[in-house]
Amino acid sequence: GDRSGLSAQLRSAYRGAGLSHVLVVSGMHVSILCGDVLGRLLPSRKKRLRGYTGRRVRALFSAVLALLLVGVTGFTPSVLRAAGAVWLSALGVWVYGPTDALTSLGVAGVLMTAGNSCAVCDVGFQLSFAAVVGTLAGGAVVRRSQEAWEKQRAKKKRPRLRFWKRKALGLAGSLWETVCISACASMATFPVLVLRGMSTSLYALVSGAAVLWLVEPILLTGLGAALLGLAPALAPAQQVCSCCAEFLAEVLNRWALWVSGWPGAQIYFDTACAALICLLLLGLGWLAYHWRVRPRVALPCLVLTAALAIGLGNVLNREIVRVELAGSRNAPAVVITRGESAVVLFRGGSSTQQAVETLLTRRGAREVEMLVDLRMNPRTPCTLEARERMAADEMPRYTTRRAHSSPAELEVLRVQNGCIVRISAAGRQFVALS
Repeated sequence: GDRSGLSAQLRSAYRGAGLSHVLVVSGMHVSILCGDVLGRLLPSRKKRLRGYTGRRVRALFSAVLALLLVGVTGFTPSVLRAAGAVWLSALGVWVYGPTDALTSLGVAGVLMTAGNSCAVCDVGFQLSFAAVVGTLAGGAVVRRSQEAWEKQRAKKKRPRLRFWKRKALGLAGSLWETVCISACASMATFPVLVLRGMSTSLYALVSGAAVLWLVEPILLTGLGAALLGLAPALAPAQQVCSCCAEFLAEVLNRWALWVSGWPGAQIYFDTACAALICLLLLGLGWLAYHWRVRPRVALPCLVLTAALAIGLGNVLNREIVRVELAGSRNAPAVVITRGESAVVLFRGGSSTQQAVETLLTRRGAREVEMLVDLRMNPRTPCTLEARERMAADEMPRYTTRRAHSSPAELEVLRVQNGCIVRISAAGRQFVALS
């Protein structure tokens, strides 16, 4: 769960590849550990499923594994939500209650917001719950499609398949499951991304089908390295697990960096424009339902309308110059964006830098043309990547330096105890004092 070693470029690449949810330990990781792995450790035979003792044992094991993952990742809110749903489901099994993932998820959310009801407004909380609901919906689609396929096959009374055909069908079923779950999770989180003005990726489904299978071996080898490291005598085995996890993580990183360079990797939404697009799509969907338009006609029309509307909105917002503040209230950074270019007047520490990176990602700025560090006594360096840099503390007193960029023109005047910056952007002038 530690992301301090990830660079801003790598985090942006994961967002562009549609894999940013992999970096946050959440319901997906808990499901892998408590679902797939537990299914291999405790095979679900018919005799065992008939007895309630087997279900209790499985519930107990899943609760223990969820507790292990929560402890290893440091009790972060995202993994606590998923683990809370697992614990509630396990409790339901032990008190002879029917398992219901949606009810367990809802109760877990109520318990987590009991102490602070404003946590519902947190974007991480909203994205996590939307992704879990979408994952459950995708699982339901896969389950119903498999049942329909089995019924159709039973009616035709086809002979037993050969070994290689069974393997091919199993691989196709796994791919179908990955695509369904990724698609449903993406559709569930889409309204949250729109309302928050955040970004999404065109290639989320491609990445989900191609590399999400790497998450399970990375998770298992990472946990294995962490647990084997507790015993010095098991250092060779710990080294093997660590090397395997490092190699697989490097493969995932290379994929994210490659996909993020594809054209149109990230789509950014202006909140007002995106809200209008959503209302338009809802209206068209209602008309299609009211007029009983067939899904094979309605769905392509809705997708085409959404693509045209999003593209037109991005084109109209491309040349807008935005001057915004990011970071703490006492020492915010000034961020000027225009299209994919940006200018940053930096003040503050690591938290301000994270806020600047988030704002740049939200605005779709891929390159910082000019970074001006306004701090007189910087304690920590600013690691934002920029084409040109200017440090106010290195300028002689009562001197002026000018810088030209596509978003704005800057004029920095160093005085005795600070500096003054005049910003000329879009025919207007602003002044920043430090």
